[in-house]
Amino acid sequence: MVIVSLAAFVGGAVVVRRAGTTAAEQRCFALLNGLSHRAHALVWAPMQLGSLGGPLAVGAALRATGRRRLGDRVAAVGVVTWVAARAVKPLAPRSRPAHSTPATRIL
Repeated sequence: MVIVSLAAFVGGAVVVRRAGTTAAEQRCFALLNGLSHRAHALVWAPMQLGSLGGPLAVGAALRATGRRRLGDRVAAVGVVTWVAARAVKPLAPRSRPAHSTPATRIL
C-alpha cells in the first residue's frame, strides 16, 4: 500500500509540475464553476473532506459511535496527510484557478 501511495504522489507531482493546465482541466473547472448556488451547496460538504476538518469530523463521528481507536487513527492519519501535503506543496507550484482562468467565480 505504501508503494501504491508513493507512486500516486510522485505521479501527481509530475502532473502538477507542468506549466499551466490541460484543456480537460479547464473544461472540468468551467463546468463546476458554472454550477448554480444550490448545486454548489450539494458539492461543498464532500469538497471539505479533502481539508483538515474532514478527517477530524469523521474521526469525531467514529469516536461518538463507540469506535474510538478507529476514530483516533482516522483523525491522526488525516492530520499527518494534511500537514505533509502543505509541506510538499511548495515543491510543485501551480497557479490557482482565479489566476489562470478567466471569469472565475469564488464563492
